[in-house]
Amino acid sequence: MQGLLKHKNTFRADVARGIRDGKGGIDKEAGIIYGFSVITKGEARGHGLEIDETTLDQVVELGKKSAVGLKSRFGHPNMSNTAVGTFLGRAKNFRKDNGIVRADLYFDNTAYNTPNGDLASYVLGLAESDPQAFGSSIVFDGNPEYRLNEDGTRKKDPATGKDLLPLARLTKLWAADVVDDPAAN
Repeated sequence: MQGLLKHKNTFRADVARGIRDGKGGIDKEAGIIYGFSVITKGEARGHGLEIDETTLDQVVELGKKSAVGLKSRFGHPNMSNTAVGTFLGRAKNFRKDNGIVRADLYFDNTAYNTPNGDLASYVLGLAESDPQAFGSSIVFDGNPEYRLNEDGTRKKDPATGKDLLPLARLTKLWAADVVDDPAAN
């Protein structure tokens, strides 16, 4: 597992849905979604990792490092497709909010006229009409941090007897992509 986390685009953290009721917002004229969920504390289902407060702090810290903001795309690129034509804009103003990292998504002018159509208006409309269908998934490099007993063995879940999931530890944050079917929340 550790090798998987060292390669960009091979691990996507669990996703978070929507915008915060009453605290976020959508400004279609300015092309901004305020307070969208970037990542949420809990299990990164399907990835064998857990997101904890330290992970959230790392996302905030790394998200704030870019002077122009963290790139955001429509979906995740993979070996079979490209991110060209999927750029939406930049996520800025990363902050923690009760077990969730939030940011503001500033759409780039080019996102209104991509080879794939008007992605900006589509995402803004989706976030407004059905915020639970609007999701975000981060792409990052990192390493698992195993929870260990004093003797160096892995801690177990008392209910199942299985090893506790390792904690996600980030070394680089590449993107906060918009996805259609988040794995969590």
